[in-house]
Amino acid sequence: MKRISRTPEIISLFEEISRAGNLKIQDPTSQKEILDRISSTFKKCKENPIFVHGHRTESMFEYVVAALGEVSLIKREDVGNIFCSNKTIRPPDFSILLKDGTGIFVEVKNFHKYSADAIFSIRNNDFEELCNYAKLFKQDLYFAIYWSCWGAWTLIAIDDFEQKEKPSITFPEAMKKNKMSLLGDLMVGTTPPLSYRLFADRNKPRVMEKNGAIEFTIGGFEIYCNGLRIEEEIEKKLALYFIFYSDWEANEPEAKFERDQLDYIEQIFLPKEGYTDRKIYLFGFLSQMISRHYKEATSEDGVIHRLSPIKEPEAFSIGLSKNYKGKQLGLAIITVKANNNA
Repeated sequence: MKRISRTPEIISLFEEISRAGNLKIQDPTSQKEILDRISSTFKKCKENPIFVHGHRTESMFEYVVAALGEVSLIKREDVGNIFCSNKTIRPPDFSILLKDGTGIFVEVKNFHKYSADAIFSIRNNDFEELCNYAKLFKQDLYFAIYWSCWGAWTLIAIDDFEQKEKPSITFPEAMKKNKMSLLGDLMVGTTPPLSYRLFADRNKPRVMEKNGAIEFTIGGFEIYCNGLRIEEEIEKKLALYFIFYSDWEANEPEAKFERDQLDYIEQIFLPKEGYTDRKIYLFGFLSQMISRHYKEATSEDGVIHRLSPIKEPEAFSIGLSKNYKGKQLGLAIITVKANNNA
């Protein structure tokens, strides 16, 4: 999917500010007052970490859905004026059109508490207003919750919440009810290890000096899965994506020698829980890996520099379908469906 850019409506922004401040479009002092208000508001927003993380999470969800590539359209719903006879409504963040033609609404939430028992909840008034909006359009409403401590997304229907004092749900329950498969999310795995080898050019110096230093020229680059060299270009791309954005961990690089000459440097990547003889280990959900890629593109050293990346959503997609059949890179591709009876 690609972004369809729309020109920001600066005049609409003026309209909102001028209405609140009783400003006139032809008044020479209006422009300065509006710019001063925008500058003041922008300063407050960027210095509010809750605001910054919340808005980046909304944009990240937008990119995750677009990169998964299994919906026809996603658009912002909570923008622009609304005129309605029912005052107890609130538009959700996004409107999504599934490929079967079904339209749904999604409200995005960022939840940052590192405990399996931590409870996500939403205020009753907010929940009711969002539900009222969805009822007007006769469309289902979902909540996309980003559990930031685990880097995981869940898509929860309104009926999946436990109705206590407020609609609530824990991370384990949200994973049981998770409907991200509606948006094309998949779990992916393979047989470890994944590794790459950086070969020395055999026609150039590659001898280790007495002090242990080696200077060499790169002669080749190869990627391996479970000891098998990957030949297909698409599979090389997939393997590198999993190396960069899954939660598998890198071993220290090792230098391999032929007598006293460097042959290649190898780095091996293995699952966090350790490597045994089990055949398949999972990288996690595609949505998790896309989110890690997104964070890398919008932050540096843990500091957020952008709310959304410059790159198009297709740059975050690996183009993996659930029917993919690998050659050297054997993949397990799993569609995880919600347990509606849990």
